[in-house]
Order: sequence, then C-alpha cells, then structure tokens
Amino acid sequence: LRRGTKCIYVDYVDYDEIAHHAGMFRLESLAALDGLDRTLGALAELAGSAPRRYRLVVLSDHGQSQGTPFADKYDQTLGDLCAELMQEQVQNVDASVEGLGRADSIAGDVASGGLSGKLAGRADEVLTKAQETPAPGDAAEDPVVVLGSGNLGLVYLRGDRRLSLQALEHQWPALVPGLAGHPGVGFVAGIDDDGGAWAIGSGGRRNITSGAVEGTDPLAGFGQHAARVLKLALMHPEAPDLYVNSTVDPVTGDVAAFEGLVGSHGGLGGWQDRAVLMGPADLMAGLPERIEGAGELHQVLVAMLESCGQRATTASRD
Repeated sequence: LRRGTKCIYVDYVDYDEIAHHAGMFRLESLAALDGLDRTLGALAELAGSAPRRYRLVVLSDHGQSQGTPFADKYDQTLGDLCAELMQEQVQNVDASVEGLGRADSIAGDVASGGLSGKLAGRADEVLTKAQETPAPGDAAEDPVVVLGSGNLGLVYLRGDRRLSLQALEHQWPALVPGLAGHPGVGFVAGIDDDGGAWAIGSGGRRNITSGAVEGTDPLAGFGQHAARVLKLALMHPEAPDLYVNSTVDPVTGDVAAFEGLVGSHGGLGGWQDRAVLMGPADLMAGLPERIEGAGELHQVLVAMLESCGQRATTASRD
C-alpha cells in the first residue's frame, strides 16, 4: 500500500482454521473474526494516505457448517461403513485434504523461491509422505479409498475408470443401498451406464440429468442449487465413483463431517455454501442477486477491475 502497488491480494485463514476445530461460534473463533476486522480497519486507514486510490474488496470462498463429526455420532467412519457393506478392506483417509493442499502450496513456494538444498528438499519430502495414499489404478493391489472433505465423502474403487451405478450394484450390491439408507447419509450420487447423473436417498432417487424424481427427492432439503452443482461435480473427469453427502438438520443446519472437524465445508448443507462478498457501494451496484460458483465470481471481480480502469474492457480488447 505504501509503495502504491497496483493490485494486492492477501489471504487470511485464521478463522477457517480455528472454526474447523472449535466450531463457528466459540469465543476463540469469534476472536479471530474480531482480529480480522481490526486488520481490515488498519488497511483501510493506511489506504487513505497511500500514493494512489485503493478500493478494498473482501470475500470468502465458502461458508462453514457445524455439527458432530460422523464418526463420533455413529461410532464408525465412512470408510468403516463402506468396508462393512462391501466386505472388503478399505483405506480411510481422514487427514485434512485442505491441509494437504496448503502443504502443496507451501512446498511449491519454497521450491520456486530459489531456497535450495535442505529446506526445499525437506518441504517436498514432508509433502510426499503426507500424500502417500496410492491413487486408484496405480497398482494391482489398489485399495478401495474413502476420504472426506467436510461432510462430503468421496469413494474411489479399484480400476482405472469410474464404475457406473449398475456396475457397483453387480459387484457390491449392498454398497449403494446401505449408504443411502444410513441415518447419517443424506444422499449418494453417481453415474449410470449412459453417463446420466443420479442422487439416491433412503426414500427415493432423482435423475439429476432429466430432473425426474422417483419416490422422495433426496436433494429436497439441500436447496434449489443442489442439483446444478452436484451435476457439475459428477461430470468432472476426476470425480470419484461415488459422492456421499451427510444429512443436514432442517432446524439447526448441522451436518456430520466425515473428517474429525466440528466446523466443515466441502459438501452440501447448512451455511457452508453461503459465501460473503463485500466491497464499495459503487462497485457492488448492479451485481446479480445470486453469484454461484467460481466462474460467475470471476466475472464479477473482473468487471470490478474493468470499472476501476485496472483492466481493459472486453469492448476495448475486441
């Protein structure tokens, strides 16, 4: 700010880290928000005396939901449940996936920063050990791998291609019905032989591709956006064989994370899919009522840069 740098981006992750383990409304979590508020206040004050005009925009990439972890509530992990239903050995990965991503980023920063030898090598070694879980298809003895991203479970089965719901029914007939019927599972999602996307619950199923519902819609309690975002997730080439989403309490919004986290995000339910975007009134004017997904958010932020003259408009580029 003092140097007049054109654009500045800063990440503040304290609240996210603390709320994961303490919960959203604990005093230590709220203290982190209070500290962040003071920091933003200091930046705003400093911006007032900077050599150029600055506009402060604050956003979160997601919200956070709360609830008793699945393993604590039902005395078994999602991996244990899959192993029981499949009568197979299952590798349950309960380390924080988000933490591995941050470790990957730090290791990359260290390596690219020219810090040689022992420091960069050690960072890479630590990351490698943290990510030693074999990827499906890497070896003949691949395990079935189950991991959690908040209250979203990802089930990767053996082989170098995704298995359809029909193939799963043939090989492990109890798996999908057993997961869908568990009291802690809201729905299971996968693709059929024709590539169609399905969400399956204890009382019915929904063809996400066509919108047709048989019995009770398993996505009814997850918001109007649930089918859209779930379909996108299922169509990703790197998607697992099955997505498993925990139930959400209709009154409190509580979910049950498949990791050992009190506060979580990654799936559907509660406040985790409600992010925050704050900015100067003139930049926020005319925004769509709802911004859904990183793609739409990117367009909004680029439009802000264009309106400030920090980026050429589409018309001038053409």
